[in-house]
Amino acid sequence: MEERSGPYTASVPSPVSPTAPVVMILGWVGAGDKALGKYAQVLGSWGYPTTRSVVPSKHVLLGNKRAVRAHARGLLDFALAQGLVPSRPLVLYSFSNGGAYVMNEIRQLCLEDKRYDGIWQRVLACIFDSAPAFGGAEVRRRVFETITPPGLARAVGGLQLRLLEFVEGFRGNALNHGFRKDMLELGAGPPRVPLLYLFSEADELTEAPRVKALLDQKIALGHDVTFKCWSDSAHVMHMRQHPDEYIVELARFLQRAAPAKARARF
Repeated sequence: MEERSGPYTASVPSPVSPTAPVVMILGWVGAGDKALGKYAQVLGSWGYPTTRSVVPSKHVLLGNKRAVRAHARGLLDFALAQGLVPSRPLVLYSFSNGGAYVMNEIRQLCLEDKRYDGIWQRVLACIFDSAPAFGGAEVRRRVFETITPPGLARAVGGLQLRLLEFVEGFRGNALNHGFRKDMLELGAGPPRVPLLYLFSEADELTEAPRVKALLDQKIALGHDVTFKCWSDSAHVMHMRQHPDEYIVELARFLQRAAPAKARARF
């Protein structure tokens, strides 16, 4: 069964355990619902209810923290209206920084806004696919040029983002401010949250050395970190290029950290 409201979609398999965690799929910049639906379908076959959404590209590309937070707030309100939280445990599954920024805003909202009391304490696990990345406007410009066909819109948008690169060199970026610190603290608790990172040496947007440096720090701090790094898959293409390995890694992690009542099928 699926329910939609604006940019948010909820999918609940039937039958479903009343204690099965809900997985919030937080899409990458420019992701289509069809692409995210494939992940929801896999999770649904294992017994997990899901929500899925994509923050509008312009909010991430222009570093609009207020708009990203509004999207995160809308997602929490949608999940509450659907009765998915706080009655169920929660797994956050983010793709690229389009998802990681939303995850970070969800965390901050849950810790700061009384309307969402108790939700963060129900988080069982966080999953990162091709994230987090720590580049500034230059990386966002490369993302824009990747998802935008050649033409006037790409030329004008690229020019705007080059100007933003220059401006951010002086004043920084609201979305990136404190982002690495937040990503370092994530999972430390309370509650202590298991973390899964899926990334690639070949990903030019999410630089593997920076991700590995972050994970080394987290492991040294005693965080519960699991990761898989491929040598050849492109940004957010790991499941497409390594479907069997990806599914095994995802299923194994979920069965350990946030099992559904139904047994995962490998």
